[in-house]
Amino acid sequence: MDRKLLRAIRLYKEYSQNEMASILGISRKMYGFKENGKKDFTISDVVKIKNHLELSLDDVNKIFFDDIIAK
Repeated sequence: MDRKLLRAIRLYKEYSQNEMASILGISRKMYGFKENGKKDFTISDVVKIKNHLELSLDDVNKIFFDDIIAK
């Protein structure tokens, strides 16, 4: 998983960790754990993040699935 790419895109789109946590319905601390790889994102989290950050399917594949989904 490329959590650094997620962070870079989040910052580029000007979302704070607090805003992302609110979108996911979790605490900022829990979001930080997830973004830093200490906890896993759920599929529901991935869908919400994809929609709010307007991620491409390639970005989702790189960030959450180690680029293992065939194109």
